[in-house]
Amino acid sequence: MVVRFEVDACLPCDAFSTSSPHNNTTLPESGGGPAVGGPSSRRSSNPRDVKIIRAGFQVPQTHLLEVKTHSRPSLRWARTYPQLYLSQTPHIYYASHTKGVFSAVRKYMTGEGDLVSVDQSAGEGFKKLRKLLGEIKSLVQRYGATRISLVCKGRELKVYRMPQGHICLPEDALALFIA
Repeated sequence: MVVRFEVDACLPCDAFSTSSPHNNTTLPESGGGPAVGGPSSRRSSNPRDVKIIRAGFQVPQTHLLEVKTHSRPSLRWARTYPQLYLSQTPHIYYASHTKGVFSAVRKYMTGEGDLVSVDQSAGEGFKKLRKLLGEIKSLVQRYGATRISLVCKGRELKVYRMPQGHICLPEDALALFIA
């Protein structure tokens, strides 16, 4: 499974003063086309023709920070906590506002204070999610290279085998995920 998330900010850490920036890396280009994002107006449609420019510093997961704002005086943890949990983002800063005028920023850290009880109440839902992901993994292993589709209608999850030749992603994009 591919899991992606975005992070809003990071807390300062020693890496900014002691680490050196990453070196630039260029992936091999097939056909000699320009790198995506290069100065040429001609773009390659091959996702392998990507020039990666590594810059900055790797930030430790422990320094990641989520920022939330709302006109409500308190955060709705039932909606916010799953995002923090799944992305393993340990810090959250919350600021409420009245007609765009912000008051004090409240700082929270997972595993501390109010979030201990939030984590405990969310635990049952995460156990169900883990079980469901395990079942999906078993299905994928059982069907092998056959493409399947999971469709949830109401509260029922159904599995459909995709017709042969039916491709959800372009073959070059799929190739990036096949070892």
